Amino acid sequence: MAEAAVEFLLEQVKDALKQLKSDLALLKGFLKQMAEKKQKEDPLILLERQMRDAVYMAEDTIDTCSINAIANKSIHKNVRLAKEVKSIREDRIKPLLDKFATLDFKSGGVQDSLADSKGRDTPIRQNKVVGFDKEEATITGYLKEKTDKLDVISIVGMPGLGKTTLARKIYQSNEIGYHFPIRIWVNISQVFDNRDVFLQILKKFFPSRDTSSLNLNDLVQTVRACLKKEKFLLVLDDVWSVVAWNQIKEVLPVDSAEGKVLITTRETDVAEKSRVYKAPHNLKFLQYEVFGLEDCPPELSTVRSTAASEWETMSQRIREVVELSYQRLPDDLRECFVFLAVFPEDYEIPAKMLCGLWISEGFVLPRNGRSLEESAEDNMNDLICRNLLKAEKRNHMGKVKTCRVHDMVRAFCIKISKDENLCHEIKTSKTGALEAPVSEIKDSHRLCFRSGLSKFLEENPCGPHVRSFLCFYERPVKLEPQYVTVIPDGFKKLRILESRCIIFNQFPAKITKLIHLRYLTLYIETLKIIPEPITQLWNLQSLVVETKTRSITMKANIWNMVQLRYLETRAAIVLDSKWSGDAGQNLHTLNRLSPESCTEVVSKKLKNLKTLGISGKVATVFENKFLENLHHLEKLKLVNSVAYEQTSEDKLHSLLPQNRFPPYLKRLTLTNTFLDWHHMSVLAMIKSLEALKLKDNAFVGLLWNLGLDSFPNLQLLLIFYTDLVLWEASTDSFPKLRILVVKNCENLKEIPECLGTHLEKLEIERVRFSAVQSAKKIEEAKKGEPKGKFEVPFNLIVGPACDTE
Repeated sequence: MAEAAVEFLLEQVKDALKQLKSDLALLKGFLKQMAEKKQKEDPLILLERQMRDAVYMAEDTIDTCSINAIANKSIHKNVRLAKEVKSIREDRIKPLLDKFATLDFKSGGVQDSLADSKGRDTPIRQNKVVGFDKEEATITGYLKEKTDKLDVISIVGMPGLGKTTLARKIYQSNEIGYHFPIRIWVNISQVFDNRDVFLQILKKFFPSRDTSSLNLNDLVQTVRACLKKEKFLLVLDDVWSVVAWNQIKEVLPVDSAEGKVLITTRETDVAEKSRVYKAPHNLKFLQYEVFGLEDCPPELSTVRSTAASEWETMSQRIREVVELSYQRLPDDLRECFVFLAVFPEDYEIPAKMLCGLWISEGFVLPRNGRSLEESAEDNMNDLICRNLLKAEKRNHMGKVKTCRVHDMVRAFCIKISKDENLCHEIKTSKTGALEAPVSEIKDSHRLCFRSGLSKFLEENPCGPHVRSFLCFYERPVKLEPQYVTVIPDGFKKLRILESRCIIFNQFPAKITKLIHLRYLTLYIETLKIIPEPITQLWNLQSLVVETKTRSITMKANIWNMVQLRYLETRAAIVLDSKWSGDAGQNLHTLNRLSPESCTEVVSKKLKNLKTLGISGKVATVFENKFLENLHHLEKLKLVNSVAYEQTSEDKLHSLLPQNRFPPYLKRLTLTNTFLDWHHMSVLAMIKSLEALKLKDNAFVGLLWNLGLDSFPNLQLLLIFYTDLVLWEASTDSFPKLRILVVKNCENLKEIPECLGTHLEKLEIERVRFSAVQSAKKIEEAKKGEPKGKFEVPFNLIVGPACDTE
């Protein structure tokens, strides 16, 4: 009855919402046109806030009426919903549209504003700034190297790191001045004009001649001819896009071995697309000292107020540079970027968490046939490429695992969030008291905690507009039982509850009343059951449960939770077999499932699953066609948690007579499965396999002879903890292997040298002396190979506890 009421309400407001969305899209278009023109006191700021408030009011009205419908189990008390939405449109939205309609969008003001903003990193005290000595020497060396044709060197990094300052130091150095008789510096405008760039270059050769009358084709030919005759250095400062670079390339004499081009850019794509010989030079953060001791400006030594002024000037400049990058972001990426304000300073953000939060906030839409998760990951990588987000840790295949926000970028996001009332951080003072009164949250839409949660909850707070409740403690903390119900009672419109660092003593029953929840994480140490009322959370997309128990019984009917896409816990989930429904087709990640729930009936419900983890007596999984039926599964983890007390019936080797793995599997991890090495031939049948991780005695035995077994598409192989002694392979065994990781294999005599053909990275740890020597032989062989233009250099990593003598 409750769901029927909500469906009725949604049907009633469909037309009103459709018109509302149309109006808001129009407003968004206007705001995008005027984004560059807004100033601190610009009336557009007020209009934008009014628009956002109107949107929130409309959503709050829908949420409130939906809650009432559920609570009353009646549709008759809530038929006013459509009228209220229409009223909001007439009273709040339409007047805004009318106001925008009176603005002059044709005066050229936007373009004038853009043209005035060159997007330049003006050097700050360029004669005094130090800390780039190593970078300066490295890049100067690159520029002086002899090459067969024109070389392009790029300096890439996030806004404000000093790319222009470094380039200017190199450009003005006596060493470079002596080496290059012709030096040309060109500032690239954010509003790119290739003709203007070409004229700037030509002016170096004809300083007193008016060349502006040349048509574009003649201009290109003339510039190229001038550059071809000279030994030149061309510096292109702040290249914003690959499109701009491709147009500049037209005038460069690519066959000239005398010329060099130095680019500064905040866009990793530009740096990669422009490279010829050298990889992009990624500028790192300066640590601690910015001014060298000997060259310290006198005013910074004598007058603290002046020093503070210098630092504030520099900070302001960095904020302005970040602002330029922000204004160039697409609308949806802006929302993702500003959201970074919710994370504490220096917080290491898990990539999965970030993408899940973006999706639940509604910032991500599927595009170009990619899923929501893939689109969110694209957004994250886009911000990393733009150097607005830093990739902190990557997996062996290069995929981002965690990331961080630089302090200056975070400060900018916080400012935007405060201006737009998007986020409120709850803090405690040194005395333990809250820094600000609880009453300040009345208009907030997101609350963030790194301390003071209990102090906050004891005030019995109420946040009628709060959508996201985010906790980011450094380590898990226990929540007192008396505060468990405060969150669901005081924040009824929550869509996101990120609380995996908050330890609940039991499952918070009232959480199931938060019908708008899309994202829920909980930490309950002794959790045994996920209760049936969780089914009521029919908007839930992501559910993450942290616990110390080995298995959890899922009493909720996940086959009736139509929005559920992501379900994760380290415990083995036992599904209730009584439930039916078709919602399982939306699940793309299920980690971890118990083997007894791996039935053919369940596999048919999980037909679109992409990632699956299974924990328990995994031998039983191969007794039916459960895995074979998962045609979309790409990633599979099998954890045999009964390995140390297993009987012969528990072992997998007797249950792998044929390939029963998913047909298009790309990544497979086996843990504690105790397979014999000769059964590796079954895994070799998975021709689509790209990554194979063998952990904690996944395979056992003294000899692994691959014989005729071949893994045609395997790029990553990880072997962690095994008793293997002899490993025999051929050049055909792993024809595409790029990354090999061997750890805790203390009996292994050597790594087959034939594996090094396409190897880019070899990492070893806790192996014997002879194995280390074989790894070094592979390294020596790789050094002697001819290098291709874009070939990745081989990297040997010898970790701790390796016998090197």
